[in-house]
Parts: sequence; C-alpha cells; structure tokens
Amino acid sequence: MIDVHSHILPQMDDGSTSVQQSIEMLEESALQGVDIIAATPHYYPEDEYPDEFLERRETSWIALAKAVSQSGKKLPPVITGAEVAFFDGISRSEQMRKLCYSGTNIILVEMPCATWSKSVVKEILDMPYTLDLVPVIAHIDRYMMYQKRELVKQLVKEGVIIQANASFFLRKDSSDKAVKMLKKGLIHLLGSDCHNMTSRPPNISGAAEVIKSRLGIAGLEYLRESERNVFGL
Repeated sequence: MIDVHSHILPQMDDGSTSVQQSIEMLEESALQGVDIIAATPHYYPEDEYPDEFLERRETSWIALAKAVSQSGKKLPPVITGAEVAFFDGISRSEQMRKLCYSGTNIILVEMPCATWSKSVVKEILDMPYTLDLVPVIAHIDRYMMYQKRELVKQLVKEGVIIQANASFFLRKDSSDKAVKMLKKGLIHLLGSDCHNMTSRPPNISGAAEVIKSRLGIAGLEYLRESERNVFGL
C-alpha cells in the first residue's frame, strides 16, 4: 500500500528529528507492508515562500536518500509532497502547483479545524478549474465534528479526494464511523501521518487489519484501486 501522508523527512517540521529516526520509520513502514511512502511536511504560507520550503525539502530528502543508499537496506521509496495549510486565495495561487505530490497535479490540503464556511468550501471546489489541481483533504477524521453530515458527500461528488489517518480506524470511538465512510466511498486514501517512533509511529498495518476484518479483502482492494487511480500506478 501507499502511505500518502507522513512527516518522515528529517528536520523539516514537527516530524522526524534526524536521519536515523527517519530510517527507523522507513524500516517500520516496510515491515507493515508499505510499498511507497509520501513525505508531506507541513507547509505554512505565512511562514515561508514555496521556493524556500522546496529548497529545505530537497536538502532533507537528499540527506535521507543518501543514508538509505548507504544502509544497503531495501526500504520503501519516498515520494515528495506537502501538507499545505489552507489559506484564503489558495485556489488562485499559481505557486500551489509546486507543492503537489511529485509528478502529479494532486495537492494535500490541511483544512481549518472549524466549521468550513461556504467560501472555504468554494475555494477547494474551485481548485480544479482555476489551477487544474485535484485537492486531497488531509485527515478528514479531524474535521468531522465541525461539519454537516452531507458536506463530505458533496465534496466527493465534486471530485475531491478524501484521506483518512490510520488512527481513525484504530480508535475505539471512531472505528465504526471510519469503516462506514470507507464502505460508502467517502474515504479514498490512507495515511499514517507518522511523526516519530513513539507517540505517532507508522501504523498503516493496524488500520489495514481493521479494514480487512470488517470489510474483507474487498475493503483493502478498494483502497489499492483508489491509490492506483490517484497516483497513476
């Protein structure tokens, strides 16, 4: 499977603090059956320009790639992206094309943890038309308490891709809801959102086991097919 949301790049944000920690996270991801992991460090538009962010990301990625090569271990390849914090005007900023998952027009967006106004929703829905970008809503599980029940259905109907964190399926208070959303086609991608090896470690396999036990192999195949469709694999 593809882990589409991680903070595995060393010293980029509040995720991995070192190359060694990143290697350990990659090793654990490999053990859990992850074939590809997307590094999606936080991008906050009020803090830096996209080019500054991309320069830092490149330096971090090269350091990790060098360490992986020197280790001689077979670890999941790391593709780059960003977890872009929503801002007013995101649907009109040409710079957002630089922050997509590598080789795609797909961008991971971290939404406000609040009730989304009509203008916020419109910005997301406008992105395919104004920038030719396909938005992925990061960790939908964090926003559900703030939104009307039908909003996610509307977004999906309009072509927005929904990513859920593995923890959504693992927590007792949310597992049923996660499974129901997946069954209804309201979740398309799975991410660990891993930050370290302690408090927020890679956890894709645990979610995969829940999905398999509740929905059978068909549930996992649905996610794999979604991954192939989104990333062109």
